[in-house]
Amino acid sequence: MLQWPSIRRCVVRPLIIAPVSVCCCTDDRRRYKAKASVECPSNPWNIQNHAIFYRLDALLDRCHDVLEIVSIIVNFSVLETATIGGSKGKVLSTSVRQIYADFLVAQNAFRNTEYDLMDIDNTDFADDFFKFRSTVKEQERRLSSVLLQAFDDAGSLSGQFRLLESFGDLLQTQIIGNRLEDKHRTLLASFAREIETVARIFRSNKEAPTVRKNLPPVAGAINWCRGLVQRIYGHVAKLRAINPELLQTEGDTQDTIKSYTALLSGLRDYEQEKILSLIHI
Repeated sequence: MLQWPSIRRCVVRPLIIAPVSVCCCTDDRRRYKAKASVECPSNPWNIQNHAIFYRLDALLDRCHDVLEIVSIIVNFSVLETATIGGSKGKVLSTSVRQIYADFLVAQNAFRNTEYDLMDIDNTDFADDFFKFRSTVKEQERRLSSVLLQAFDDAGSLSGQFRLLESFGDLLQTQIIGNRLEDKHRTLLASFAREIETVARIFRSNKEAPTVRKNLPPVAGAINWCRGLVQRIYGHVAKLRAINPELLQTEGDTQDTIKSYTALLSGLRDYEQEKILSLIHI
């Protein structure tokens, strides 16, 4: 069964120790080969690395495979509690639960294996691993379809961000990432429109902002300003976390970042100005 203490002992440690051992052995072999070529030029040592490190390489490959399984299990675990909002939220959340249930069936096939996962002579692992990855890819395709529907159903920019953030590293998988790539651009365009909206509200109302009931004028203006900041603050970092390459493109993307930076700076200057006016009263 897959238990973290045994994985750490049997997988993580070999991944750390084995490359160091291979490096040391390779260095010794290189020195010995150089010495043999000088002292015995007619009979050099021509043993290939593969012949020496075959089993060690196979063990490292198995370690990487098992770590991939664990990583997949951790990533899919977010589906257990994931909830989708919006008008289609109930139906889509049910679909997510079913995807997770189907994934658990494949996961349990590995959890309940009777053979030693680290036995590199056992050929059953290759077949089971292939079946597991095939099932995972199918669930990723199903999940990407659900996410596309949920994204279109989200009623606001913050709702779209919350949706994507709730699924964590699953969004970085190749299948889901590729299918959501167009939505990342849609998200950036929505962010650009939100910046324009907030900037327009700020320019039009900063001289006489809407003050909440029972708040004094200056404190109300500060509260109003902070509300505008909350509508846009942190979205660039969220976009970078979702798709790092998205913000590296030229053109409209850089214009959006510049507009965001300038607007945020203006809002903070406005808030600071109001705070200073209180101090000097």
